[in-house]
Amino acid sequence: MLSKPEPFVKPDTIFSVSDASALLKKVVETAFPEIRIRGELSQITRATSGHLYMTIKDENAAMNAIVWRGTPVSFKLSL
Repeated sequence: MLSKPEPFVKPDTIFSVSDASALLKKVVETAFPEIRIRGELSQITRATSGHLYMTIKDENAAMNAIVWRGTPVSFKLSL
């Protein structure tokens, strides 16, 4: 189990949506410059925009994922 990192933002800090989004993006991209996830893909949908929307899940959790149109991927999906 991974240890929980110490918070670096005071609990009473209020962010704008833009600032919170930018901070979360920076934290995630810094902590996980590259990440591999093993799980079952479900609810795979290709939007008219060409983006792929899906859920990655295992027995204990699920997360939504997007593969942006034009993003190179190392797997092939059959829808």
